[in-house]
Parts: sequence; structure tokens; C-alpha cells
Amino acid sequence: MYYLVLNRLDLASTPFDDWLGPGHNAVVLSGIESAPDEVGAKLAKSVRTELQIVDEFESAAVEYLALELHQNNRFDEIITFSELDLLRAARLREAMGIDGQTVVSAASFRDKVLMKDLLSKGGIPVATYVQVRYATDLIGFARHNGYPIVVKPRYGAGSVGVEVLHTEDSLYAYLKEKPELGSDPGASLIAERYVDHKLYHVDGIVAGEKTALMWPSRMTSCLGYRTGEALLSCMLGRTHALHSQLCAITQSAITTLPTPGNAVFHAEVFECADGSLLLNEIACRPGGGRVISTINEAFDINLIKLYVQLLSGSVTVSEIPSNPKRSAGFVCFPPRPGVVRQIPSKCPLESILQYRTKVKPGDILHEAAHSVDNIASAVAVGNSAEEVEHTLRRMVEWFSEGLVIESLAT
Repeated sequence: MYYLVLNRLDLASTPFDDWLGPGHNAVVLSGIESAPDEVGAKLAKSVRTELQIVDEFESAAVEYLALELHQNNRFDEIITFSELDLLRAARLREAMGIDGQTVVSAASFRDKVLMKDLLSKGGIPVATYVQVRYATDLIGFARHNGYPIVVKPRYGAGSVGVEVLHTEDSLYAYLKEKPELGSDPGASLIAERYVDHKLYHVDGIVAGEKTALMWPSRMTSCLGYRTGEALLSCMLGRTHALHSQLCAITQSAITTLPTPGNAVFHAEVFECADGSLLLNEIACRPGGGRVISTINEAFDINLIKLYVQLLSGSVTVSEIPSNPKRSAGFVCFPPRPGVVRQIPSKCPLESILQYRTKVKPGDILHEAAHSVDNIASAVAVGNSAEEVEHTLRRMVEWFSEGLVIESLAT
């Protein structure tokens, strides 16, 4: 088999050459500007995997290059892990005439309006919503449903562009900032009725058209990054009252949508004030932040590696564990504007693993760009969800006490 990989992940942690194994070859198009020396050297010596670093990875030139490569290599499958590349990969498969996730399938997970349409028709509860192309759509929705309302990009990711409008004044201000709502082509937005909720996410993998692994976690607000709030996530225990319900609503979504036979998924579910559940969104890719690391520490598997091996046929469904060996969770600390004067370098908490920092004293920070944008992060493990959550809270206190960011001079 010959694979084309559209990659946005750290090359040091994604050894495709090893994962695919003998008998398989790949070309890796990566948007990472510089690969670690050891990774670049290893791939340069490989006879099975070719690495090409692509400038302007966001541009359509990637599609041109991919089709040119296909003329010489005749790819059998395209592999990607980023939400931003799902439809791109599907369109390329269609153009190349190869199997894999179709455009219809990818759109069902990327287009929030189409997703909600399909979920609703399948009897899965979602918040009241409407497609927004023009100002009249948004104004009518707000006045019919009342405030607050949530407006977000139809093809968004990472909570970028998500706005909660509470009043007519905030609606008016939003309309002034979005000229596309008054243009002839219109905007590409979705509006939803705001729901008071607790947030959960459910992660796992579909293998051979069967859900082989699925586990829910509790998470703090994805919009907290805008005010500097740490993002915390903790796996639920199997005996948690919502464990089976969260898995059930997620499984219903997987069954209702045109999910590929092999796929990694990440769902977000709201628990409403009355205890009912609403499916917010489901993505056909791994969760962001430290979700992959959390699953790795709990189940002793790498979701990315497992997905690649499923495609290459080197693992079977029976080899995938369905129960974790321990509980786990993660925390991400978003940046805030200023100059870093001090940042903790080593965490003393025994149950904290993989503590990583991305900045150093003297670095100038700006506002966080998305929900999992961070200057530091860590994974916590324990024998129970309560133990992990306690460790994460202690981690937040420890990090906050040691972090010093000086405000920029005005």
C-alpha cells in the first residue's frame, strides 16, 4: 500500500515509517516548518517514507502537489488527523479515485449545520439552531428564541470565532463587525440557543465499523482561554452516573452520521440543568489539547499510531483495549498578554506526567488564539477520577504561584 499523509503533528512523535511497517510506503506532506534533526535524518535514510516540508500548508498548493505526486506514486489511501484537512483529504480521494472517507462523510463531521441536520433527523437531541448567511437570519433567530445565543463559524475549530450574544446591543455590535452578513454571498455561520451546561467530551476509535474504544471525560469551559482560565479534563469513572449515557448518545451520533469504517472520534456533550444531554458536536479526528496523551496514559495506546496500524492492517479489533488501566486527565494553561518573567520548569507532583512548557523568561505573549492554545500543559494519572481531579487542581495552584507575567507597557 502507498499512503499520502497530510500532517500537522509533531514529526518527532509521529514515526510513520515505523507505524506503517514493512510492505507499506508513504509520502508525508508536513506543514511543520522544521523537523527535528533526528527525525529528518531518519526519514532521509528511509526507503519507505519520503518527507516533504510544505511552505504555506494552508494554501491550495498542497492539493496541486498531492495530485502531482499521485501521478508518480498512485496512492492507495490518504491519512490525516487534523480537522482542517478532513475535507481536503476527501476531495483529493475523489479526484484520485481512491477509497477512504468520502466528501459526504467528511462534510457531515465538518459542516456544523449539516451535522445538526443529520443528528436531528436521527432523533439525537441538539440545541435549537439555524444556518446563518445573512443578518436577517441572525436577527430573526435571536428575536424568536431570545437571549443568550451562540454564533460560530460553520466550519470552525478550536472555539475560534465563537461568540455568545446576550443582548440586542451585543447583537448590533456583532453585526457591525461582520460585513459578510450584509454581502450578497453571505456568511458561513451557525447560531444556536445558549444552553446552561456542564461540558463532557467522549473520545475513542472505530475499527472495522465497530466502536472498539470509547471513554467520556469531564471538561471545563472551552471558552475559558479568553480570560486566562486553565483548561482541565478528567476521565470519568465507569460507575459515574453519566458514563453510560454519554457513551450511548455518542454511539448514536456515530451510527447516525456516515462514519468511516476506521476512524478516530471526539465528541462534545452538554449536560443541561435538568440533567438531560445534548450532543454539541462530534469530530472525525483525535481530540485536541492533551487528549491523545491522556488516552495513552490510561489505555497504554497511541490513538494516532493505532489508526495508522488499522489502515495498514497490522492490528485487529481484538487487540484494542476497551477498559483503561488507570484514570487520567490533563490541564492546559493559556497565554495572556505580557512578558514572561518566570515560569515553573519542573513539577514536583508525583502524579503529574509529561509536564511541558513552550515559553521561557523574556518571551512576549499575546492573547490565546484558540481553546487549547497553551504555554504549558501536563497529564495527571491516578487510581480514580477523584484522585486525578484533585491532582489537576493542585497543579493549577502550583503553576499559578510560580508563573510571573509582566504586563506590556502601554
